[in-house]
Amino acid sequence: ITRGVMSWRHDDNEEDQEEEEGFGDDASLFSRKDFLIFVVDARTPMFTPTACGELPFANVLLVARKLTIAKIRAQESDQIAIVFFGTREKSNLNDFPGIYVFQDLDVPDAESIKQLEGLGDVDFSARYGHADGPVAFHHVLWVCSTMFSNRPTKDAHQRIFLFTNDDNPTGDDRSLRSQALAKAEDLKTLDIDVDLYPLGSTFNTHTFFEDILTVSEEDDTGRNVIQRIETLEELAESVRRKEFKKRSLGKVPLIMAEGIELGTRLYNTLQEAKKPSPLWLDAKTNQPVKCKTLWVCADTGTLLSDAQMKYWYEYGGSRVVFTKDELKDIKKFGSPGIQLMGFKPMSAVKRFQVTRHPYFLYPDEEAIEGSTVAFHALLKKMLEMKKEETFAPDGMQETPPGMNIVFLPFADDIRNVKVPTETPRVAERGQIVAAKKVIRSLQSEFQHGSI
Repeated sequence: ITRGVMSWRHDDNEEDQEEEEGFGDDASLFSRKDFLIFVVDARTPMFTPTACGELPFANVLLVARKLTIAKIRAQESDQIAIVFFGTREKSNLNDFPGIYVFQDLDVPDAESIKQLEGLGDVDFSARYGHADGPVAFHHVLWVCSTMFSNRPTKDAHQRIFLFTNDDNPTGDDRSLRSQALAKAEDLKTLDIDVDLYPLGSTFNTHTFFEDILTVSEEDDTGRNVIQRIETLEELAESVRRKEFKKRSLGKVPLIMAEGIELGTRLYNTLQEAKKPSPLWLDAKTNQPVKCKTLWVCADTGTLLSDAQMKYWYEYGGSRVVFTKDELKDIKKFGSPGIQLMGFKPMSAVKRFQVTRHPYFLYPDEEAIEGSTVAFHALLKKMLEMKKEETFAPDGMQETPPGMNIVFLPFADDIRNVKVPTETPRVAERGQIVAAKKVIRSLQSEFQHGSI
């Protein structure tokens, strides 16, 4: 049995944050923007047909177009960019050679889709050219970091999708390799994830990219499991799996007793797909508009600040006045965390008491060292049996050692309903025959061409 005190609102609207209590609405947990950069190798090998007759570069453009359309439909605030490296021409804010920003980080629209479609009709070699040979890969990561920094926002996912069929882009140049590794560490510090899509059956991630990639938060094995991609179908399926960022809802301490805490993360195992909220656009420029609320004094007409505004609640025939900060303190009755209050058998939780889908609690070794061992010992003791995490042949985790956080109703939410035990009435034969005639009279002949 645990008691939770936390707020999981990820929203730029401060007013909405004040109204949020408890765990919050699941929809707000996934309202974070997704900034995604497609980094595509544009050197000559990417334009060489594979064994199945497909061009890797063309396949990447097709997948990028599909993902752009999907982003427009699902998340209107997400931003996508497309960057080529290994080109003769250059176009980037850092003025690095061999890197061409084809589309800057921005909200995708119809024009960006047309540009992607038109790229297939352009002679890429003549327009952008190829710069074969070793690549200054730290420059590629640097350009992406600059693009992210020019789009500051609160709590945004920043991801790089890297497409290449060269498992050692820096070649034998140790200086380029060390600089790339150093820049990759900088990106990890900035919470920028790098996802690799290796094109080709002979691609070896251990040659170079193993230290560049980011181990996702849901993979606590400490290793990247990457499948080689050979066909367009495999590439589309691999990108589709990572279309939406999978990450924990937040970090929260599990308080066992006074002075004893474990680091844990919460994960959402199921999320209802909801229709996105409408986006207001300017009638003249068709650009998104942002609504801003200003409070004006009714007597003087001057703008009011937060310090000038008070809130009141009528109690005992008089008004009790609160400030904005006092209201925040009232709503927060403890520090964020999950407090362990006791233990009860599994049979104590009835199925009808589950009011919503549960969260999954998993140890977080980064927050508090030793949390994984202590959490596993607690789980093993609770189950009275050893439950180890297992892996499938492809290296994916099958049984993660964690706990389900089940939301129980409050006492006043449960009521005893007395259901009348009357004998159900059965329709007579004549009533059934009459009902069939009514149904037949409502039917008509259907032809698909009539619609």
